[in-house]
Amino acid sequence: MQISATIITKNEEESLPKCIENVRDVVEEIVVVDSGSTDKTFEIAKTEADIAVVRSFENFSKQKNHAASLAKHPWILNIDADELLSKELKERILKIKEEANPRYQAYCFPRKTFGRDGNMLFNIVSYPGFHYRLYDKSHCRWRNPVHETLEVDGRRKFCPEHLLHFPDYDRVPEKEELYIRLKKERDPEKRSYTAWQTIGNFWFHFRALFIDLEFYKKGWIYWKHGTQILVHLAGLRLNPPGS
Repeated sequence: MQISATIITKNEEESLPKCIENVRDVVEEIVVVDSGSTDKTFEIAKTEADIAVVRSFENFSKQKNHAASLAKHPWILNIDADELLSKELKERILKIKEEANPRYQAYCFPRKTFGRDGNMLFNIVSYPGFHYRLYDKSHCRWRNPVHETLEVDGRRKFCPEHLLHFPDYDRVPEKEELYIRLKKERDPEKRSYTAWQTIGNFWFHFRALFIDLEFYKKGWIYWKHGTQILVHLAGLRLNPPGS
């Protein structure tokens, strides 16, 4: 397996060098698609990445799908500029790469998001999340204008090793304004789900939370947290973004 890392950017001069350095030893190529940064992000990308282009921003899914289309390798590691791979996640990805014929078409990872004080945020939006980041682009594509999801035509696997997320909180108001605008866009290919698909989706997330991440061992707070997440995800399933 050979992997191309894809990163979409907008004014990420502080975080992009650390992100690129972090993923360099687990991928064969790095692709950056910038949406018109006004700082030094694109200059950094041209120096540090294998492919760096500017593309006018329409929405998050279109940016990510375009980045994947530029990649020369079939496997994509999609990562945000303000994220890093944990040591354990790097080891997991390298182990996946050793498989002659991967059994899955997409791999999903949890993510730890850290606040201004350096402590991990613990709420149903921030932790653990279900982030599809390693995938075979011939079987997958991004959908939805914002809070984009990876549509997987094939088997998917949850791995308990974490992404590490260090947001720039000074840019939160700017990003919230963008998210509000994009939420008004409708997905022209909004999916409906069968009862069997809904049951399978519930089991996937239940197993990820309570077995893979071992919530069952961690006491009442984690049982409550996991249950709230499952209820939240069921609501999203019944009322997807843009509905």
